[in-house]
Amino acid sequence: MSVRPISRPKVVYIRFVTRIATAVLLFIPCSVQAINFADKIVYVSDLGVTPDMFLVEGLDGNPTQLTRNMFVSSPTISPDGAEVAFVSSPPGGQSDIFKLHIAADRVEKLTGNAEWDARFTDLDWSPDGQQILFITSIGAQGGDQTYLSVVNMNTHDIRHILQPDLPTRISNPSWSPDGRRIIFSQEDEGRLHDRLFITDDKGNNVIEVRQRELEFLTDASSVHVNTIPAWSPSQREIAYVTLIEINRTAPNPIQIYSMNLADGSAAALTSEKTMHSIPLAWSPDGLKFLFAALPFDQEAESNDIYVMDANGKNMTNLTQSPEHEGTAHWSPDGSEIVYARLTEERNSTIFVMNETGKNPQQLTFELGLNAAPFWSPDGEKIVFLSDRDGARQIYTMDRDGENVQQITEIQREFVGAPAWSPDGKWIAFASGDKDSWGLYRIDPQGLKETPILRSKVNQLDGRAMFRPAWSPDSQNLIYVDPEANDNVGLMRIQTEGGLPTQLNTDGIEFWWSPVWSPDGNSLLFSAQRNEDGPFFADQMLALYLTNPNTSVQREIFLRGIDHLDFKSEWNFRRLVWAPDRSHLLLSIERKRVGTQQENRLYLIDTMNENASLWMKDAGDADWVKPGYVYAVNPSGKRISTWAELKKR
Repeated sequence: MSVRPISRPKVVYIRFVTRIATAVLLFIPCSVQAINFADKIVYVSDLGVTPDMFLVEGLDGNPTQLTRNMFVSSPTISPDGAEVAFVSSPPGGQSDIFKLHIAADRVEKLTGNAEWDARFTDLDWSPDGQQILFITSIGAQGGDQTYLSVVNMNTHDIRHILQPDLPTRISNPSWSPDGRRIIFSQEDEGRLHDRLFITDDKGNNVIEVRQRELEFLTDASSVHVNTIPAWSPSQREIAYVTLIEINRTAPNPIQIYSMNLADGSAAALTSEKTMHSIPLAWSPDGLKFLFAALPFDQEAESNDIYVMDANGKNMTNLTQSPEHEGTAHWSPDGSEIVYARLTEERNSTIFVMNETGKNPQQLTFELGLNAAPFWSPDGEKIVFLSDRDGARQIYTMDRDGENVQQITEIQREFVGAPAWSPDGKWIAFASGDKDSWGLYRIDPQGLKETPILRSKVNQLDGRAMFRPAWSPDSQNLIYVDPEANDNVGLMRIQTEGGLPTQLNTDGIEFWWSPVWSPDGNSLLFSAQRNEDGPFFADQMLALYLTNPNTSVQREIFLRGIDHLDFKSEWNFRRLVWAPDRSHLLLSIERKRVGTQQENRLYLIDTMNENASLWMKDAGDADWVKPGYVYAVNPSGKRISTWAELKKR
């Protein structure tokens, strides 16, 4: 009997039908169910006889004990949430790494440490589930040789991928979400603080992460205690907690205040202690305002423009660029924002974006200064400063950047930011020389410049160049007084003549950048509180979020736990992110009696910038959201991941 070969079209057809049938079988509901696991948190507690491991699902879950009498530390959960690795170090015994299969309640030993005088700490499971990162310490305590190590989960082989020379010690390694980089902290004898480094997954290409808050430290001024890094699930930033004891006096931060013009009362709207915050413009409806956030570090890579509700809530970064942005103003209809950006070439350029910070469009292209833009009341023109022809002058242009007109011929040395009056008739600005200063107004066509106020000064303060603020009826201006050197105040003057009067609030000094509200009842300004004593009373405990690529940094003061005496008792243990990046868990400990530890887990809300005690007598936590949906049979036994099934 002869065999006839199957034709190619039939082969293709059979393969197609087979694949369709296989796909249908994968989705038959009677035999397979889909399960999406909730967040899982494991932590160590010694409420029993020994330190053991517990599991909760979500922040409000009930704890389940996973180990008994195993002297557990450094637990880490696998990415699929099915297994937990941990260190077991019984008194007088060897330190080893174990793996627990949660569903099967089965423990497997990953290391054989009988021949090593070694201790394992700081475990972190790789994102692909194939390796565990950890620190190996060998030698007498206090003089340990530390290694950055990995163990293969299939072969249990251990490799040391980085070995610093003594007396340097490393700790707290954390995988990047793509598994290609590792961040760790390094303690060097003779240094005031730990340092942060990033290396690739082979231990090569080591680079240091800039920690801006530590750059002012000196032997005589401060003592740095600890740093704990953790890589964000988004991979765009790292978090680390740092504790510093400050022994020096530093300037108070410049913050944004809101003043009720009826009674003169003022309240702070911002509380970031690492930024100079300067108001820029009130939205036309009076519900929001723009402001610039300027770090203390004058070499910072980026100053951004933010929007905030008038009550100081819901702060949002609109620009998020590596360049400096420092001035901005809303269009009269509130749909657009015009702003200036300082580029790397030290040129400033004017842009316009929509009210959410999207769709930025460049309006000026000339080199040099193009800054301080301000909309006309009808929204058709923009007034701005420029030195495109050599001297700094005031110009106008159409809202699309066309039809540029110079409207001043100022011979004075200094010219400040212009402000268009609400009735559209005048543009006000400050101007002067080294020994004189004045407040002026000019019509939009540049035909008539008239002085509002002129004054002789010994030293012109840069704050006097801030944009003056028009009252909604165009009859008054509020400006910064340039004559008081130590306590510059805010002044109010009628534009048609009259003597200025001072706005004064006890306890506030160093006034900046007034912005009048659209309803005429309130005033935004920047100022400092007149406070004596050190910048931070005793110790500063803060969380820093840093982009490792741009060094852009955000600081969160952990006020919910700053009452603890860290200097004498408490130590940091671990910092872990929530899967959605909204929170972090901070583990801290202190010695109680002998070798026993008192542990606490604090929950840090990164959006609302506060910390609260989540659990007493608990520490060394890890927090994951399993990254796969599993196919299971009706009894609940896991078959495989959907990703694995689809590959077949």
